[in-house]
Amino acid sequence: MSDYALAVRRRAARLFGFDGSSANAQLYLRDATARGPSPETVAERLNSLDGEFLPCEIGGETALVNLEWIAYVECPAGAEPARPEDAACRRAPVDLELVTGETLAGDLVFVARPGRARVSDLLNSTSDRFLHLVTAGVDRYVRRGAILRVRS
Repeated sequence: MSDYALAVRRRAARLFGFDGSSANAQLYLRDATARGPSPETVAERLNSLDGEFLPCEIGGETALVNLEWIAYVECPAGAEPARPEDAACRRAPVDLELVTGETLAGDLVFVARPGRARVSDLLNSTSDRFLHLVTAGVDRYVRRGAILRVRS
């Protein structure tokens, strides 16, 4: 390991592009984050402001995938570490119509600010570029720019 390498763990995922293609990947998630020694989540990795490329492994090789290509990321549910703010999360059932022509159904999961707990408040905020959509057995992280219409 070089002096510049960070300790990471791997998380299986499938990346779906705006062009309709997809790829199986192993995401590299940091063992520690700015918030402390707790492991980085997929949402944190996708929404971090420190880069425009997602480090991962595709086909046995290390790759840096441009985040602008990714419409959404799909991971098996339940592998994310629990975080203190999870208890305060709001769930809102939605159908997301994507610019790719796909429709994804599930619950948007987000921490609502006081007085700003509506889905429209989440969609119109400028914070995260990927939103967390939960369905049975699957966590999806949908790029805000991939959403054409939301039905709730």
